[in-house]
Amino acid sequence: MTLKQVTARSAINKYSLLAGAAGLIPAPGLDMLGIGGVQYAMIRKLAEQYNVPMPAKEQVMAIVAALTGSLGATKVAYGAGGSLLKSVPLVGTTLGMVSVSVFASALTYAIGKVFMMHFETGGNFLTLNPDKLRGHFEAEFRAGAAQAA
Repeated sequence: MTLKQVTARSAINKYSLLAGAAGLIPAPGLDMLGIGGVQYAMIRKLAEQYNVPMPAKEQVMAIVAALTGSLGATKVAYGAGGSLLKSVPLVGTTLGMVSVSVFASALTYAIGKVFMMHFETGGNFLTLNPDKLRGHFEAEFRAGAAQAA
């Protein structure tokens, strides 16, 4: 394993933890904003490390949305529903915080691993094809969920 790979994996783990922490924000909606910001910062860090030019934030987030769409409505609803659950006092807040934290950590881990693999093979934002990476993304999401739980 190269130093670049070790550094990238370390960054992915760091940002996954930060996304999990953002998932603990008790306010519905603010948690999702925090998670999105952490994911964008991680992608920017990986792109910088692999010397890949960054496009506009909107383009990056569109790629992330295309990747996460492969999880299916059930898993995406789980993350969004957990955020809404936080509006229920006490039990809802606690359950929502835990579920969103685990979901955010796993999602961020998977996004990071996909971008790392793509950049490792010489890819950039223009050549990233979410349809071709869905299987890898889903496998990394499962690995991230096991790690976060």
